[in-house]
Amino acid sequence: MKRFVCVALVLGLTLGNLFAGGETEQGAAVGKPVMIYSPQTEDDIGYILAAAEEELDFDIEILRLGGGELADRLLAESNNPQADVVFGLVPLSMYHLKKEEVLTPYTPKWVAGLPGAYQDSEHYFHSFWQTPIVLAYNGDAMGAAEAPKSWLDLTQDKYVGKYAIGSTRGQTVRTYLSGILWRFFDLSTGEVAQEGWDFLRKLYANARENPEGEEYYQEVAVGTMPLVLNWFGGVEKGAKLNDINIVYVNTEGGTPVIAEAIALIRKDVVSDNAKAFIDWFGSADFQARMAHDLGKSPAHPTALANSPANIKAKLSFFTAQSIDWGVVVDNIDDWLEKIVL
Repeated sequence: MKRFVCVALVLGLTLGNLFAGGETEQGAAVGKPVMIYSPQTEDDIGYILAAAEEELDFDIEILRLGGGELADRLLAESNNPQADVVFGLVPLSMYHLKKEEVLTPYTPKWVAGLPGAYQDSEHYFHSFWQTPIVLAYNGDAMGAAEAPKSWLDLTQDKYVGKYAIGSTRGQTVRTYLSGILWRFFDLSTGEVAQEGWDFLRKLYANARENPEGEEYYQEVAVGTMPLVLNWFGGVEKGAKLNDINIVYVNTEGGTPVIAEAIALIRKDVVSDNAKAFIDWFGSADFQARMAHDLGKSPAHPTALANSPANIKAKLSFFTAQSIDWGVVVDNIDDWLEKIVL
């Protein structure tokens, strides 16, 4: 979910059958690496590569870019796909990629028990991590009485310059903007009420310039920007690295809770190893290990049951906002165009 604006990093993993020859039943060369696209952090990718080196018998490469950049790249490559697997994109992006016929259906071995809310009904993608998109604040710089109780409070004058809004190319920003506009969406007309656009205009007017990179949480830590609008895992990491007494808001009207997903890319020849990677990565065992080692929040009930108690407690704190992401996907391009203009 973290946004990387300028850097694309390809990490290669050399495994046991680097020089293996032969063909799979579908015609894919056994020794050809599985190319994976992901917006995950460098630490996450390093952990996954290290585990894969021990447990998989084929090569993988990971291209890391921001979520919006990756989705755009996959669309641009749709007639000549370079990736075999994409993981870490949110439903907003996955539904769009499905609509544009970038993905191909695959039912992973770990799908049994996965709630319907965390999988596409036609099995084009399946989610592995829950990710609340949170409103939080530095508890040493702002008291509970002063803090906002809802996303809709942010347009109050007392919050001018107290928060930042990132680029609309980022998955996190697109998600919480969608959550805000959904509050003003009229299903009978299929339109966002003018009140919603007026609110968004004031929301941007109140925001300060978005600090880049490490500066973001440094500004939160010193209290010059005490409010945080970001994804849960990123807030947890930023608070830990900068020793911030972070306080979460269980917002009135709900918190957008999304789940990052994994999918096969549509290609003329689909690699068996790509399917094997999905089966391994999304398994309850590996996801529970990532919960313990990296603080991730699994979507699969079995993995969540085997996760640390503090993760289960924090996830239960937030009340999820009810959002029809299928409707949002049909409207998001028009919404973003209007926001940019």
